[in-house]
Amino acid sequence: MKNFTLNLIENKTAELIFDMQKEKVNKLSTQALSELDTFLDEIIESDLETIIIKSAKQGIFIAGADIKEIESMSDELSVKNMLNHGNEIFNKLSTLKQTTIALIEGACMGGGLELALSCDFRVAIDGSKTKLALPEVKLGVMPGLGGTQRLPKLVGLQNALGMILAGSVIDTRKADRIGLVDKVIPKGYEEFQIPEFLQSISTPSGKQKIVEKRKSKNFLEQIPFVRDYMYKKAHESLIQKTKGFYPAPLRALETIKKTWDLSIYDGLKIETEEFSKLALSEVSKNMINLFFISEATKSKKFDAVAKEIQSTAVIGGGVMGKGIIWLFSNAGKSVRVKLRKIEQMGDIIKSVKSIYTFLIKRKKTTSHDVDFKISSITYTDKYDGLQNVDLALEAVLEDEAVKNEVYANLEKNMKKDAIIATNTSSISINQLNNSLTCKENFVGLHFFNPVDRMPLVEIIPSKHTSQETLATVYKFMLSSGKTPVIVDDCAGFLVNRILIPYVNEALFIAGEGVNIETIDKALSNFGMPMGPIELVDTVGIDVGYKVLQILQNAYGQRMTPAPLIEPVYTKLQLLGKKSGSGFYMYKGKEKTINTQVNTYIQNQTLLSEDEIVKRCIYMMINEAARCLEEEIVKSSEELDLAMIMGTGFPPFRGGLLKYADSIGTKKIYEELENLQNSYGSRFEPAPLIKKLAVSNKKFY
Repeated sequence: MKNFTLNLIENKTAELIFDMQKEKVNKLSTQALSELDTFLDEIIESDLETIIIKSAKQGIFIAGADIKEIESMSDELSVKNMLNHGNEIFNKLSTLKQTTIALIEGACMGGGLELALSCDFRVAIDGSKTKLALPEVKLGVMPGLGGTQRLPKLVGLQNALGMILAGSVIDTRKADRIGLVDKVIPKGYEEFQIPEFLQSISTPSGKQKIVEKRKSKNFLEQIPFVRDYMYKKAHESLIQKTKGFYPAPLRALETIKKTWDLSIYDGLKIETEEFSKLALSEVSKNMINLFFISEATKSKKFDAVAKEIQSTAVIGGGVMGKGIIWLFSNAGKSVRVKLRKIEQMGDIIKSVKSIYTFLIKRKKTTSHDVDFKISSITYTDKYDGLQNVDLALEAVLEDEAVKNEVYANLEKNMKKDAIIATNTSSISINQLNNSLTCKENFVGLHFFNPVDRMPLVEIIPSKHTSQETLATVYKFMLSSGKTPVIVDDCAGFLVNRILIPYVNEALFIAGEGVNIETIDKALSNFGMPMGPIELVDTVGIDVGYKVLQILQNAYGQRMTPAPLIEPVYTKLQLLGKKSGSGFYMYKGKEKTINTQVNTYIQNQTLLSEDEIVKRCIYMMINEAARCLEEEIVKSSEELDLAMIMGTGFPPFRGGLLKYADSIGTKKIYEELENLQNSYGSRFEPAPLIKKLAVSNKKFY
């Protein structure tokens, strides 16, 4: 026995403690489940009356099943055997004659929550790390150890659907409110309140009181037509959100619907069948692979120890500056804002508060927490109050002279080892670095708009940036909730360098006379969050025009702007959504084609959806291969993570290069050659693609 210990704490009450050896977190591996089974057999034969299941790990109850074991499964029978084994153990736990209590402190995820649901009672220790969820749909599967069976019956259908279909994470307050936990104990009060809880459930009447409280929450859901209406609305919402690309939440919903009136044992059979099919799907394999890539970013190693960032400064209060001010304050850091005019601060605070208001409505934070974070923001129109700042981020105009002036003032007024970062999207980091004295403390932090919603941040070191600076900003971005990817310095950095050719190709297609709605629909049907033409309008036609010129100067003919964008911007003077008119006309949430653009479009022509997708997506793959070959990013995995987090490339496809591998590098090479013959040198295959095609190798 390596992972569990059973300790008698008082007369006929014992703690079953989970502490997975040689692991940072507790996972329900096959071995761990077998050990649990053995302990349950021992408990059955004992005279114990109460079992408290708890974790010895700090900040973790149980992180869930061992995902590597799921990933390794290659046939349905293996998956079913694994699930049946787990369900037998959880059923044994749920039918023990002893009273069982899951004492939850820290993350309680997936199989960990399903184990807790198999106990008679659940007690949560309050704290920021105690979170509960059934996040399986985010891995392309669904709960497989009773989650679809036990959770709806405990917390009611509506509450269960919210957790299962979206994989949403809830805190102790919500868990208590919906009846998922029976008691929340403040941290530090366990010694007193756990015995009180044990005393309260020691009698039949005490137990019944809690059971009755649970039932009172969902009595309307016992009415069939009420449930049918809820299933219908949930299905409509899923189709709207997922466009049918993600089968797991739809299968989970159907499973809950089918099994509502069945016994737990019959329901588990259906749940097992559905899980087994999903676990072997390409979508699940892709999303599990992305999970491992994402986890790897959290444990990246550096040749230096990261410093702690406590105090920050932001220079600039534009759109990006406002988002970064919110981000730093939300991370619990003090933020000193340097503005040209003090009058700007009212608008900045209003914007920051609007983000927090949205989070309050979504119950992601509280008014009390927001008031505290807002109070950490101070401002100045000079460079005072910066002497103790650990990191200052510049987000001013894309003008090298203006930026250099900012850096000179920062170095005069900040401590010598303070980090200076830039949010530039178009100027070389190495070029900007030249004006600084402490070059080792300078780094690029390229955020994406809107900052509060886009998870990616590109970290761009200069050739002088120290490992300590790199490690520090990387750790700070992780703790701020961002997904950092380190990229080398080049025009467009990584994401924009790959994305812009995709958008530009869509504009080429539009200029040839293909209906812009047809283009956008084709790429939306592929899985992109919005069509490329609408994306141009959203970012701003002026911004797109400027970036295209920068990339053409850097990369030459293959980045030549599509002929359509120049007259749309310079002659029609269209800006996109921000002005109400671009390639589309915007009125509220409605959009219609702007017929003004037709002046600069050839006669209407037809192009198949497959051809549109191929031209746009293969253009991205080709540029991504160049970035990989030039080591702008170190691995295919990091590149795919950046494209998903920075552009919304469909996760179910596994990432841009993972998708390329599914087609085959040889076929992509041949298709690029055909496109080059038809449309010109911008489709010339990247040397890496040719190399992989010849050797019949993949990106991964």
